[in-house]
Amino acid sequence: MNNPLNTSSKVFSNLAEYENSAQKLLHDLPFAVLILDEHYCVSSANKPAVSLLNFNPKGELVESVFKRCKANKPYIADRIKNTPHSNTTITTLTDHKKYLLSSAKVQFQYSENFSTIVLLYELSSEECCTHQNNKAMPDYCQWLLSHYLSPTSLSSVSTMPYGDLTALNKNGEILNSLGKEMLKDIASDFLNLPGINTVIFEKNCHYALNMITNEWCRFLNQATRESVDTESNSEAMESGCWLCHESCSSVAKEAINRSEAVSSKCHLGLNLFAIPIKANREIVGALVFGYGNPYKNPEHLAEIAKKINVDYKKLYSLSYNSKAPPSIITETAKSRLFLSSKLIGTILERKRAEEALKSAYSEVERRVESRTAALNRSHQMLRTETRERLRAEHELLQKHLALENVYSIATSVTNDFYDLYDRIISGIATVLHIPHAALGIVHQKNFSTLSQHHNGIKKHQNSIALSSHPCGIILKDKQPLQLSGQLQEHYPQFFAEYPDMISFIGVPVLGNDKRLIGAICAMDTQPRVFTEYEFQQLEIFSRFLAREIEQSNLEQQLFQNQEMKMLGLLTSGVAHEVRNPLNGILAITEALDMELGKNEEYRPYIEHIRAQVTRLSNLMHELLDLGRPVEKKDMCAFRVKDILKDAISTWQQSSKYKNYKVRLKIRRNVHDKMIICDQEKLQQVMLNLIENACAHSDHTKEVLVSTELAAGEDNIIIKVIDQGSGISPDHLKRLFDPFFTTRKGGTGLGLGIVKKIVESHRGTIQLYNNQQATGCTAEMIFRVEKTNTGET
Repeated sequence: MNNPLNTSSKVFSNLAEYENSAQKLLHDLPFAVLILDEHYCVSSANKPAVSLLNFNPKGELVESVFKRCKANKPYIADRIKNTPHSNTTITTLTDHKKYLLSSAKVQFQYSENFSTIVLLYELSSEECCTHQNNKAMPDYCQWLLSHYLSPTSLSSVSTMPYGDLTALNKNGEILNSLGKEMLKDIASDFLNLPGINTVIFEKNCHYALNMITNEWCRFLNQATRESVDTESNSEAMESGCWLCHESCSSVAKEAINRSEAVSSKCHLGLNLFAIPIKANREIVGALVFGYGNPYKNPEHLAEIAKKINVDYKKLYSLSYNSKAPPSIITETAKSRLFLSSKLIGTILERKRAEEALKSAYSEVERRVESRTAALNRSHQMLRTETRERLRAEHELLQKHLALENVYSIATSVTNDFYDLYDRIISGIATVLHIPHAALGIVHQKNFSTLSQHHNGIKKHQNSIALSSHPCGIILKDKQPLQLSGQLQEHYPQFFAEYPDMISFIGVPVLGNDKRLIGAICAMDTQPRVFTEYEFQQLEIFSRFLAREIEQSNLEQQLFQNQEMKMLGLLTSGVAHEVRNPLNGILAITEALDMELGKNEEYRPYIEHIRAQVTRLSNLMHELLDLGRPVEKKDMCAFRVKDILKDAISTWQQSSKYKNYKVRLKIRRNVHDKMIICDQEKLQQVMLNLIENACAHSDHTKEVLVSTELAAGEDNIIIKVIDQGSGISPDHLKRLFDPFFTTRKGGTGLGLGIVKKIVESHRGTIQLYNNQQATGCTAEMIFRVEKTNTGET
């Protein structure tokens, strides 16, 4: 809810704003004007009134003022007090001329009190007769009195529905120097008159102020804005089709270019008057003043309604009800416009002078501060040097301690990684003087191993979800992190066991290729801000652990490659030696079939020989594939989706499982991605994996082949997912070993060949059981080809 005190203050501010503007305007009128307060004392009077009635312009009662009139009409004061509107004639003592006296009580919108406006207009002899015949007083007097009963407060003018155009003015000098509220105050000098609009433009014709009070203008301005088919006000202004904006900006540009006042007619009927705004002899903008009556001619109104596609009746009603101030009022407002322009320019000049002075003061202060700082610097240098020396000695001691721990771990002979993990987290707890340290090794979406050290007690866990331990938070951004008291709600299981942990520090364990291997974290029971140096100490252990793990993986891979190479050479030789005898046996079998095949007694034996020879031939073919390398000349850029579609199509035509359902799912961001590969070899990989998936699945369950981009979009992931019985954990580590198979009739070479082909393409492959469903997933990762190689 709004504060009543603030609302009241705003109301009286609006009222004061209007009254000040009104008095300025009245003082410029060529006839006598008095303003009486609620006690009928003169609160203000212009020069013609003071000269005509010869009285003190402040505080005198109305009875005292009009006693000076000829023929002493005391009822004049009573009429002014008791009649809301009155007209009468008086004759003054000074010049013995007759004047028409008109008065009106003004009840302002936000005030319980009232004021009274009194006008004295000199009558000619003809006008005296007119008044005696109850004719009306001059138009501008009538307009002035009638419109004071319903003043237009500048603060009550609402923003147009299309928004505040000054919001697009980011670097305008006028708006930034004076501010919107001061510009409103300046514009209120003439804008409080009903039916008058004003716009203040910067030099580049951006809006500094856009206040529209005339209902005709507000309606047509919104209508012409809606006729431009764009939601952007900026685009609408640049289109040239926003007629009201074009009218105002055009006359403003003309005033700026000609450096003088310019009068013009807007596209839709009102008069426009623009004067340039100058500061330091430089034109910085323009002030545009809109006034006058709109078109009254029905033909003109119909033409406008058709042009901007608005309702004719609504337009006619606005035109009929719109009545502009008399010319004497608008001319008075125009004269005020020049003063407002000069006032804006003067304020700008002062702002510029203030900025220059401020800059000079800043320079002096900067120099003084520089000299003072130079004096203080010498004093601080000794203290800082001493403090830094102590800190450096402490950090050096900690660094030596960390390096000693790492050296001790590195020089110890052990093949047990659990022992290595224990040594690392014990060293971290010692170096950081911290009660809890932990280390997690990541595999897929779990910690395959999680080692913890808590107050000297070591604990190991396997296959732990990342979400169950605070170390998992490091894996999201792969960045060092420290937190304080923000983890309890995310890791309730951990904090149920260790409720006193408050401060957290952690770093990721990254391989040479920025691949995430694991995370190291430490926690303290006290509020603690960890230093950059302490992060560096953790990273020493992190790098050491990453190197040890990668070296172990490299040794294992090298050993496997050597085994595969030797096996490939051996099997290739054996295959060549065996294939020739097999061909001879097959030829003899065919000859026997031709001679004895019609004899049903011998036919089963001949078929058995042929089947076994074919089986041995296939085995020899796989042995040759195992030893045959992928040639670089066969490597080209191919779209992944094309490789997969061709592989599935080939499988459907040749496989004995072709009645199984295989579905291909390719994400949109993968459609045009390419990899460098031997297309035939990669199709062989897909055929083998799909065949294996079908062999271990029921024919009612589908096999899914899917693709997606890895984080960073540098790698593409291809998965073959079945819904079979899965793989025994004991068999997972041996799946790629030659001649290891769990399928009846299998050779045990298929997955070994798959692994060799994938790795020869600089890819990786792994098999794992599905977590949320039955079955197994074969996941391959290949590097995406960045360059655009075109169609293949």
